[in-house]
Amino acid sequence: MNRTKIEWTDMSWNPVTGCKHECEYCYARAISNRFKRSFEPMFHESRIRQPLKENESKKIFVCSMADLFGEWVPDDWIKRVLHICELSKHHTFQFLTKNPERYLDFEFPKNCWLGASATDQDMYDRAMDIFDELKAPVKYLSCEPLLGEIVLDKRVDWLIIGACSTPKPSQPDKGWVIDMISYAEDNEIPLFLKPNLSVVDHKRFKEFPVSSCVETQMVLF
Repeated sequence: MNRTKIEWTDMSWNPVTGCKHECEYCYARAISNRFKRSFEPMFHESRIRQPLKENESKKIFVCSMADLFGEWVPDDWIKRVLHICELSKHHTFQFLTKNPERYLDFEFPKNCWLGASATDQDMYDRAMDIFDELKAPVKYLSCEPLLGEIVLDKRVDWLIIGACSTPKPSQPDKGWVIDMISYAEDNEIPLFLKPNLSVVDHKRFKEFPVSSCVETQMVLF
């Protein structure tokens, strides 16, 4: 595992890397290309037990260099990741996917936060349909990059908003962001604005959801 510059987590854990979404703004693909690494989906046996070696409780972003719930990812890879989450009850594991439908195919330990990416209204509506069926201590939405107006109409446990920082920097419409902030405040939704968001004062909102799902005891290996 590695400490990360992603502001809303402590560490990243990448037992699976690679993705087939081919998003133009993908930072993970850009990093792989920079270091001339393959971006084909791959399972890393040497990394799977890494959380067990970290005794201090951490927020761990799972597969920052992949979409673990992409339709191309074998069930067995996902089950092995979730098994380690179950063994590491002292950590909080943060999942994020563009394919939230696949969450419904698995049983998650109680220390797992489940997030969906939403860059526009269509992705938001799709995520909300799944969230209605999903059981998790924290269900959150990552609107980074925010590429289109999203009219929020349902409460989530956490909302992240950011701009498109790579490879071509661009900012969302200021009105879109202000409307989302207002909805979050009115509905008491914890809000985290990414530093790459310059159309509003991102420093105002660095909030996290409250969750009691993590057991505090440390596990020694």
